[in-house]
Amino acid sequence: MSQPDGSTGAVMTLRAALALPAVRQGHPEVVVGAEGLERTIRWVASGDVPWIARDLKGGELLLTTGLGIGQRAAEQRRYVEELSQRNVTAVAIELGAVMSELPHALIERAEQLGLPVIALRRSVRFVEITEAIHGEIVNRQYALLSRGETIHQRFTELVLGGQGIPDIMAALAAMISNPVVLENAHGEVLHHVAHGAGIEEILDAWEAERHQRARGHEGAINAFSLPVPMGDAGGRLTALAVDSPLDEYDRVAVERAVGVIALALLRSRQEEELTMRGRGEFLGQLASGALEPADARHRAETLGLVQRQPLLLPLALAITRRPGIPHEALWAGVARHLRQELEGLGLPALLGNRPNKGDLLILVALSHPNDRAWLAQRLAEVTHTAVQHTLGTGPDPLIAVAAADAVPSWDTAGQALQDAADTAHAARHRTPQAWHDASAADVDRLLWVLRDHPELQRFTERRLAPVLEHDARRKNKLLPTLQTLCEHGWHKAETARALHLQRQALYHRAERIERLLDADLTNPSTRLSLELALRARQHTASEPPTDNR
Repeated sequence: MSQPDGSTGAVMTLRAALALPAVRQGHPEVVVGAEGLERTIRWVASGDVPWIARDLKGGELLLTTGLGIGQRAAEQRRYVEELSQRNVTAVAIELGAVMSELPHALIERAEQLGLPVIALRRSVRFVEITEAIHGEIVNRQYALLSRGETIHQRFTELVLGGQGIPDIMAALAAMISNPVVLENAHGEVLHHVAHGAGIEEILDAWEAERHQRARGHEGAINAFSLPVPMGDAGGRLTALAVDSPLDEYDRVAVERAVGVIALALLRSRQEEELTMRGRGEFLGQLASGALEPADARHRAETLGLVQRQPLLLPLALAITRRPGIPHEALWAGVARHLRQELEGLGLPALLGNRPNKGDLLILVALSHPNDRAWLAQRLAEVTHTAVQHTLGTGPDPLIAVAAADAVPSWDTAGQALQDAADTAHAARHRTPQAWHDASAADVDRLLWVLRDHPELQRFTERRLAPVLEHDARRKNKLLPTLQTLCEHGWHKAETARALHLQRQALYHRAERIERLLDADLTNPSTRLSLELALRARQHTASEPPTDNR
């Protein structure tokens, strides 16, 4: 907030310096640059040599008798230009000993450059001005540090007391007497805290500040907007001067809040990540058959799944294509929504992701087998809604959901969970649907499980090799035509419509495929072998990446 002397908090301005008794003794007069009185003073320098500018770093108030200014107009203009180039805050010239009035050339050039020039009408000891201003700067910096420590202690107490980010932001808004807004990397408001103004006024000011920032005018409307680390994406915390002006003390408060909020976000993400990974490791071991039933039950209980219901329902989620954000960030958002839904239904569950597999495994305690279908449908809806909320994607599902049979014991829970995981991964290459039934015998799941088997790979390569070799050499590819024929049950009219081809052009392509394969595409055995080869190839050639990018 503004101080009684007109300064802004911890910053020493030219206006505040002119108000000091030591300076007032010189009867200062602002001859040029009154609009620059809010310029900040970093330090005080004095000297009477013509080359004084080369010894300055910027932000100084220069005290001089004018001896080094020069007698000629060109020298006087050059003197001012060099000070301006060095970003000197202002120059104060003592009149009397060297000159009785300021030279016209100096005043004119200073006015053109916007450099404040102050005439000291009465003789004053420069050392007294220097001591007064330096003392004030040091005192203000000390006050700023003390203020920062007090604020940091307050925020630390909130965190240690179990308070969250909303409480930290509320404390910040009270400290600076202004509203604060936390936004994510997409510019969406995550949370805001008002002080006096209403929400509409706050959001209008925030939108205006965002537009100013987008045009490169950081803080142009009296707002402090500082980046907040939020993983790879990041965000921003903005303090808006809606209810009162902002000063450097307020900036310190915002900076301290940013650090604490970042730590709170990091802590919550780390706890969530550790929780998800720990449960994912357990569920992965269960699915792989690495745990005895008694051990599995005990570990599940330590992780929070106490099976009071008679059944266990395994589900699995697999990413169908690269989501554009780290996989774990996506899983964290989806799992959060699923946990809320399951807690609301009163169903104990474990959810965990496997970074090396790129999937999310779920085990839910269930009361009745008839609950399986509606619960799978409900969790699938929550999943797709969570993905759209996180990424803003369209109707095309980014995640395949699979549900296995509800099983009565830990003896069969592992295999059922593996069936769900295999079905979810295999379903990435099938027609999207809300969820996939892992309890049914499924060719795609079989091909997914056997995808790395040498015999299946050899069969696929040999069956499709002539077409693949043709497509590697030619611009017009035949494999998409063969794939579309299979997907449409070898019906040529439907295939032609899907490929936007005339029927005769499709016939021509089919004949070329038959010649390359030396096979009859109307033969049921040929069709079966090609369908198997094409579907097996989908699970190896187009598998979405499972890294954590």
